Amino acid sequence: MSKKKLIIAVLVIAVVIAGISIYYLQGHKNYYAQIDNTKVSEIDSQNGFNHRYELETYDENGNKKTISFDTSRELTNGAFICLDYAPIRGVISWSEVSYDELPVSVQNQYAAP
Repeated sequence: MSKKKLIIAVLVIAVVIAGISIYYLQGHKNYYAQIDNTKVSEIDSQNGFNHRYELETYDENGNKKTISFDTSRELTNGAFICLDYAPIRGVISWSEVSYDELPVSVQNQYAAP
């Protein structure tokens, strides 16, 4: 193999490794929301997910962001959730949390149950 081809191959491998690293190691951030089932729509099933939510969410500092994510079912109306969000990938996972588990800045956005 010529020197030029070897250099190109090494550069391609480096770019692929960098891309994979950025994709998987990017910073995750938690956002919090209260489920509002008026904000859900049915979608064509994609890997078993057939409901799409578009909710106003808040980070730990109380900054607002509208986030969309898909689920396999309608979630419990009024429940609070924590979304694990990555900038490129979007919502990676979510879990239901109690009002007391919300950061104080997020609690201030909602009425106490």
